[in-house]
Amino acid sequence: MNYVQASQLPTCTHHIRESINLLLIHLIVICVVSGALYVLILMFITYAIREYILSYDIIFLLVFLTHFIIYSTQLFFLSYVVLHRTSDEYYMSGNHLIVYKGIFHLDEKVYELYQIQSVRLYQTFIGKIFHYGDVVLHFGSRGFTEIVTLRGIADPKKYQRIFRESIPQLNPAMRVP
Repeated sequence: MNYVQASQLPTCTHHIRESINLLLIHLIVICVVSGALYVLILMFITYAIREYILSYDIIFLLVFLTHFIIYSTQLFFLSYVVLHRTSDEYYMSGNHLIVYKGIFHLDEKVYELYQIQSVRLYQTFIGKIFHYGDVVLHFGSRGFTEIVTLRGIADPKKYQRIFRESIPQLNPAMRVP
């Protein structure tokens, strides 16, 4: 694989991002699950109050701990989802795919599009409804093979088509005479 300096690349033609629909689905699921968990815990506390005569201090402590645990867990998962979304970025620039991964430690890889051997699209039922999915690119040349997965991107069919169209144009072995 030939490594190319990012400063040598032409300007970006496509900035490929994770679907905002996928982000919203993750955030809604976290809020619904944590809300349901909160209700279940409060139902248990209410049952415990009826069965066992508890002092107001213990009731207050149980409710406070429930709030603290639920909101801390919710904050953790919400932060994880948002940070995970910002950790992967993909750019198509000229004849290259540039992949940035990481938040605190940035890993940059540049792939030449003519080395694409195959392009696959993976979409779940929900992904088809909300127009997001994964595009899997198989790169290879002279003993080098690597699989790059563009996860949860918006409008994956568009990018599947763009990558497939770039194969005959860039890969001399794939050209039809």
